[in-house]
Amino acid sequence: MKPMRTRRFLALALLTTLGGLALITAVTAVAAAAQPLADALRAQLRIEERLLERARDQYREASSLEREVLRDLRELSIGQDALLDRVLREALAGGRPAISEEGPQESQRPAEPFLLLRLRSAERELAGTRETAFALARESADRRRDLLARAARIGELRLEIAKHARLDLVDKTGLDGLWQIELAGAGITGVIDFNSEGTLVTGVYRLSDGSQGSLRGTLANNRLALERIDWAAGFDATLRGKLDAVAGVIEGTWTAVDVSGGAPTSGSWTGRRISRGGTSGPE
Repeated sequence: MKPMRTRRFLALALLTTLGGLALITAVTAVAAAAQPLADALRAQLRIEERLLERARDQYREASSLEREVLRDLRELSIGQDALLDRVLREALAGGRPAISEEGPQESQRPAEPFLLLRLRSAERELAGTRETAFALARESADRRRDLLARAARIGELRLEIAKHARLDLVDKTGLDGLWQIELAGAGITGVIDFNSEGTLVTGVYRLSDGSQGSLRGTLANNRLALERIDWAAGFDATLRGKLDAVAGVIEGTWTAVDVSGGAPTSGSWTGRRISRGGTSGPE
């Protein structure tokens, strides 16, 4: 292989080593920073994107060098076949190949034919170039695998960032989690497990009178609008309230749908946060 290409090959290997050291340094710096998880993930994504760009450039360099060496290998192989053909033609013709292109010298002992010497030299060059081509092929394959792994890693990071962005949006509402509630006028207490995504709210509840079911509704501008669906009676009440996420308090009113049973049909209700999201629902 040509000396310039040998230097390029060695430089490429050095860049690989330096790139690995840079990755270790960058990841260590990210881990050392006391950032929220989502911020740390975004910082890591930026690092991975820069490393992917550098890995892509290094792969292109390795692939280009591999193609050049393969062209050299093809040219050497063709040249060697041409030399071999000349040697075989002379051997089959019964003549002795010349000692040199100028002919033998009078004082010179018979030596190995010049064509055979050239053929052996070409074989050594071909073998060395073939080994280099194999090494570059392995290098290119390793870099392709590295590119695919980095691209997959970036995809995973983006999914993780999107997931945390959704969680951040939910957490900003201050609603998710367990709440202790009291329905004034009805003398009923209970527990609600709220879950929100954007402005949409769902939940499950259990009350002190034994009833239980689910809730659905919206939260906008800290104002709750809910429908209560009892597991036995179905849709049986609406609830409205004002959320104070900082204090962990909800205050509002409730209204029964069925007003024929003689029980209280409306009243106020309050809620106080017991714990934030991640609970398994009211016991």
